[in-house]
This record gives sequence, C-alpha cells and structure tokens, in this order.
Amino acid sequence: MVRVATGRQADETPLTLVEAAGWLERRFGRRPNVATVWRWAIKGVRGVRLHTIALGRFRFTTEQALEQFIAATSVARDTCAATAPATSSTAGDGDAGFTRSEVAAAQQRREAAKEKAKEFLRQQLGSSRTRSAKRA
Repeated sequence: MVRVATGRQADETPLTLVEAAGWLERRFGRRPNVATVWRWAIKGVRGVRLHTIALGRFRFTTEQALEQFIAATSVARDTCAATAPATSSTAGDGDAGFTRSEVAAAQQRREAAKEKAKEFLRQQLGSSRTRSAKRA
C-alpha cells in the first residue's frame, strides 16, 4: 500500500527518522527509539501511519507530518476509549471471544503445566540434595 501525501509544502525540511526522534524529544521531553518511529511509519498506530517518503534506503518525514500523526493518534485513542466497554475484560469471563469451555480448558492445561513444573523441581531439588548428602 503506497501512501501519497497531498498538500505538502515544498519548503518543508525533510527529517530522517533519527532526526524525527530528536525533534520529538525537544518537543515533548522524551525521545522515542528510532525503531518506534520506524514502526509508526510502516505499521502505524490505531490505523494511523506516519507520512514518510522513501529515497533509496532512507525514509524521511517532516515536522508537519509528525504533528499530524500525533494529533491523529490522539483522536484515534480518544475514539477507541469512548467506544470501549465500561467493564474491564478478564480472561475468566470469556469476553475476549472465547467460549467458557475454551477458557476452562485453558485454565486446566495451565494448572496441569504448573503441577508438572512443580513435580520436576521437586525431583531436581531432591536429587541435588541426595548428591550433596553423598558428598558430605
């Protein structure tokens, strides 16, 4: 999917993604990792992508694109919060799209795995204690 930005000013100074991270630090006091800025450009956040242009193996963005991205993600965040259900979802009530039987089966598997791990540790600790007793 190729995004073509319209209405860009020709006099805007392009920033590399490293420079964009520095600009965000000067503007907001925290510097995101360059990988984070790259992810914003490639994958986006809540359906909003940072506008960039690619020139060879480099990607560039602008201050205006960063400001638009911040504003759009803020709106998307507020929209998601407004449409989210008022109750908190937990794995126990099956709100995540799983049936109660699937949740119960997963809980049983988890408990069985915990018991198996405990038994393994008991055996390991028991064998190490007998080894240390033999040495003494």
